[in-house]
Amino acid sequence: MEATLARGLGLGRGNASRAHVALGLGAACIAATAVTAWAVARSPILLHPTEMAFWDGALVLAWIGSGIYIWWQRPASRLGPLLTAFGFLISGFSLSASGNAVVYTLGMVVWAGFLVGFAYVCLCFPSGRLESGLERWFVTAFALAAALVWGISLTLARVLPTGGSRVECGSQCPHNPIELIGANAGIATALHTASSVVFTIGAIGLAMLLFNKALLGSRVRRRTITPVAVVVIVGLAVFIVTLSVLPIYTDARQPFLVAVNLLTLATPLAMVAGLARGQSFAAFSVGRVAMRASHEPMTPAAVQAVIADALGDPMLRLGLWDSERAAYLDVAGVPIELPANGSNRQVTRVTRDEQPLAALIHDPAFDADAEVLEGLAATSLMLLENTRLVEELRASRARLVETGARERRRIEKDLHDGAQQRLIGIQIRLARASELADRDDLVQQLDATQNEAESALEELRELSHGVYPVLLADHGLAAALRSVGSNSSLPIQVHDEGVERSSDVVEAAVYFCAREAIQNAAKHAGSGATVTVTLARRNGAIEFAVSDDGAGMPPLDGELDGGGLVGMRDRIETVNGWLDVVSAPGEGTTVRGRVPIR
Repeated sequence: MEATLARGLGLGRGNASRAHVALGLGAACIAATAVTAWAVARSPILLHPTEMAFWDGALVLAWIGSGIYIWWQRPASRLGPLLTAFGFLISGFSLSASGNAVVYTLGMVVWAGFLVGFAYVCLCFPSGRLESGLERWFVTAFALAAALVWGISLTLARVLPTGGSRVECGSQCPHNPIELIGANAGIATALHTASSVVFTIGAIGLAMLLFNKALLGSRVRRRTITPVAVVVIVGLAVFIVTLSVLPIYTDARQPFLVAVNLLTLATPLAMVAGLARGQSFAAFSVGRVAMRASHEPMTPAAVQAVIADALGDPMLRLGLWDSERAAYLDVAGVPIELPANGSNRQVTRVTRDEQPLAALIHDPAFDADAEVLEGLAATSLMLLENTRLVEELRASRARLVETGARERRRIEKDLHDGAQQRLIGIQIRLARASELADRDDLVQQLDATQNEAESALEELRELSHGVYPVLLADHGLAAALRSVGSNSSLPIQVHDEGVERSSDVVEAAVYFCAREAIQNAAKHAGSGATVTVTLARRNGAIEFAVSDDGAGMPPLDGELDGGGLVGMRDRIETVNGWLDVVSAPGEGTTVRGRVPIR
């Protein structure tokens, strides 16, 4: 048994060279961090080079380090490589610290790309890809708007738009070497404003999409995304304030700069924490699935409902493989088409001996954790196997019950048509022989033999009645139980509330269980007790109760003790019914049961 999971990335834990890849990436991370900090610290144009060297180096380390960790832990996800690549992009900030105009301009383009890339990375969390058309539209529109503003700025502006608190060079900023058409001061100011407006709108749009992403979806998705959403939304709010406030109130620079950098630094760490939080909840949920399954009857629909409820994913669907149709069917038996890769749903296939068994269509938040998926797949397979075994057991029990009922009917018929008729014939012959006999001693012997034959016939009738009562076959439950009551030592009242006729198997199970309860009441209720039998048909099932107002017995604590009660329960359960016994000393006993008609 296994869950087939994509493991195509080189840092997979099953890859023999994973340690070398991890060490290589770790060395590259340290090198990028050191180079970034060194280049920024030596900047001849930045107003605060030492301070910015610390923050830029910390950002590179946090993003690349978090990406490598996620990549190692979840090799099947694209998120780790994405964060790692974004961290190396951040190291390009060091270019904007250069006094060379061309290098500086390239660094500013990297800064503009950072803002769009930040939005893309945040919206790709946690699956590693954009999951909705709205997210793809937003990122595309944001990228085009930023490219348009910066394309115009590179063509017209002598000094590129400011980078806010992150890239502060004051009057020492190099001139734009790509400038083709000199623009006046008004156009330059308009371009700076347009750049701020584009990034502000982009930040607001990202905050709204993250808020919506954290609010909707499964419980595991909400638990995973919420830490990231909180950090990013607060960080974006502070960033928007810095774009509008710092140019006017320069004294507020330090606290805003620290806040923006801390929140940007906290974003990849929040992603690691969010994934761990979601993984913990998912692992706990897999355990809940197994626990609930041990207390509930399982059908394919019940398996789907239990998994969906435990994982908090109401859209989860279970597909069962049909080898004859070579297709997956839903729990209602309708063919379903599995979603393609890259959609907003993820597919985990469950196999046995490399043959398809089922498919789980679930929230892609689980795509990041192969171990949880494998546990979920194993639990699903266990539930499906248990479901199959239960269905086979029920079918086997039903066949046994039907076979036993047919056999009882056959024996009853054979006794009635065979042995009983022969005994009646013998009685008639003995009566005639007694009339023809002329000796008193012979007449006495014939009469005695006739009495013995009559006794044997009565015993045979009682035996036949016990095998399968004629009244039950001909007139149903109420009539058969009234016949039992007429021969009881206690007063028996039978109330028929519309039980009607059912299959022989169902009627036989209810009859013999009720008869056993009546006989137990006659033995244990005590003299002066009365017994009431109630029969009804409700919601596709026969409901019956046998109650007495006799001596009662100690509570059974939900368990049926004694051979008779166990036999009653077993008989009812063979037809998928249930039985309950309620009793207390001095308060009588009630045996209550319910059997599905089908």
